Amino acid sequence: MLKVTFCGASRTVTGSLYYFDYQPKDGKNVKFCVDAGMFQIGRKVNLYRVNSFLLFDPKEVDFILLTHGHLDHCGRLPYLVKMGFGGKIYSTPATKEIASIVMSDAYKHQQTEEMSEDSEWFEEDFLDSFGVGQKYTDILQEVIKAQESLESLKQKYKFLDKLPDNFAKILNLMEKNDGRLVLYEKKDVDQTVSRFRTYNYNQTFLVHPNLQACFVDAGHILGSSYIILKEISSGKTIIFSGDIGNPSKPIIQDPKMIDTQNHLTHVFLESTYGDRLHDTQSKPEEQICKIIKKTIAKKGKILIPSFSVERAQELVYIIVELIRKNKIPPISIYLDSPMAAAVTAVVLKYPELYDEEMHKLIRSGQNPFKSKYLQILETVEESKKLNHQKKSAIIIAGSGMLNGGRILKHLRFNIENPQNTIVFTGFQAPGTLGRAIVDGQTEVEIEKRLYEVKAEIVKIEGFSGHGDQNMLKKWLFHLFPHKNSITPKVFLVHGEESGAMALKNEIQKSIRQAEIVWPEFGQEEILWE
Repeated sequence: MLKVTFCGASRTVTGSLYYFDYQPKDGKNVKFCVDAGMFQIGRKVNLYRVNSFLLFDPKEVDFILLTHGHLDHCGRLPYLVKMGFGGKIYSTPATKEIASIVMSDAYKHQQTEEMSEDSEWFEEDFLDSFGVGQKYTDILQEVIKAQESLESLKQKYKFLDKLPDNFAKILNLMEKNDGRLVLYEKKDVDQTVSRFRTYNYNQTFLVHPNLQACFVDAGHILGSSYIILKEISSGKTIIFSGDIGNPSKPIIQDPKMIDTQNHLTHVFLESTYGDRLHDTQSKPEEQICKIIKKTIAKKGKILIPSFSVERAQELVYIIVELIRKNKIPPISIYLDSPMAAAVTAVVLKYPELYDEEMHKLIRSGQNPFKSKYLQILETVEESKKLNHQKKSAIIIAGSGMLNGGRILKHLRFNIENPQNTIVFTGFQAPGTLGRAIVDGQTEVEIEKRLYEVKAEIVKIEGFSGHGDQNMLKKWLFHLFPHKNSITPKVFLVHGEESGAMALKNEIQKSIRQAEIVWPEFGQEEILWE
């Protein structure tokens, strides 16, 4: 018998976590997880509340299989370790290294202001209704604000209704720790990294005497994988898509198609872009080329807020290539993000994961990450020197939505200069500084001071690490059995309703008998009797 409980990425995109109870006919019973990602919902109090709630006891988990190193897939691993998980974590070698960087960064960010609720002055009579009168504290204000914001969060995330009302417990915890509220400590991250056991792509390995697993290149980020899990005695097979990549992205190889599985019983399929088709006519490199040339002509600087994993490296690749092909004048590129620098170092360690175009560049001595035009800044002092640089330059820095990081310092010095350009290459969530600027706000607050937005603002479409609807269908249909009349059951995960329902309809147009489920948080399913 194999039973799954959906503990995350169920009717939402983040928090990937699936808990399994395996009771074979012969042999030892085991419990395991696939992924343990962080929900990226709310801030500080609500963030802690949703991520600290588990539907199982981590002490009972024997092992974890990890698809890749993005926060929404690996971010709760240290919390499981803190709560008693003592087993092994299986991943590819590159995923182990990326996840280590991401988890360490997540720990640091839990202690910063950007993870806190926005401060707000409360009316005395409002606080009196809680029976505290004049004796309220900043901590109480924070918890009350979180309770208020929870109601709006519930409108989008219905599963939050299933969480216990533990605000009093959280308040007590914060009071004991002087307002500090973190899911895990640095020692938990270190312990988590020590539990990793790595296997290369297409290398079969045992996780149980009757269960074997295999990682297949998903083409999403460096080291990302699908997971094939097979019961040896019966041949029954389950496939977890993780995040399926967008073909033709630079640096890494395209997503691999999995060979037909004749004993395939279930597929866990992501549906992030289940309702979208990528614009194949939109070429990000062409848009970047025009922006850079225009800004150089104005003698300005180009600021690009960027996510540290994958996007920063892709931007460096594209810009260096534009210089090499003489499409833009030579220009200094500053990668000003310690996290992006660490991820770039990992990328350089795994040339075997590169695509053919990247290999050609290396063979010709043109590795974009070793370009003379690229400077990777490590220290704050190096970063500060850019504030006084007059000549045109490109500054790539985190964070991607302007909710923290070194990019804020660069904005302060550059946002009021009409010669400069700020380029957004990714989604800007509502409520973030990035969203305010993209939406055309003419004055914004940066680090507690107001600035006029005079720089040119540009949003580039076409950057995406996720496969679109066509790619998801192609991937799914390729692995479906042809000789077997039984169609595997498909769980649509890691997607909002619009994406999941659109993808479901498209799949059933081709395979009418397909059983497709959009599971709820906490839903249990018997996969194998």
